[in-house]
Amino acid sequence: MPKYKANKAIAYTITEDAISGYATEITGDITNGFVVKNTNTETVSVDVTKQWVGKAGDSATIRLLADGVETQSVELNQSGSWKLETQLYRFAKV
Repeated sequence: MPKYKANKAIAYTITEDAISGYATEITGDITNGFVVKNTNTETVSVDVTKQWVGKAGDSATIRLLADGVETQSVELNQSGSWKLETQLYRFAKV
């Protein structure tokens, strides 16, 4: 590829057309090369209902883990009907 046009350095960049269901990140440059990373943004629905046997407590803390690592912590209580409905990424962001 030519480096100059009309005695000025050409600034090469790249783009990628949007891909449904993916987030795109482009890093790098013409000297070191470009990296195009596509991350799947598909989510899964996670529904939790807290049930008590006997007298209910004031609240309960629910921790959502992905591969053993906490991703979200939520306090459930009577005013929230002891329920949690959330969306989490199906695939870990790398």
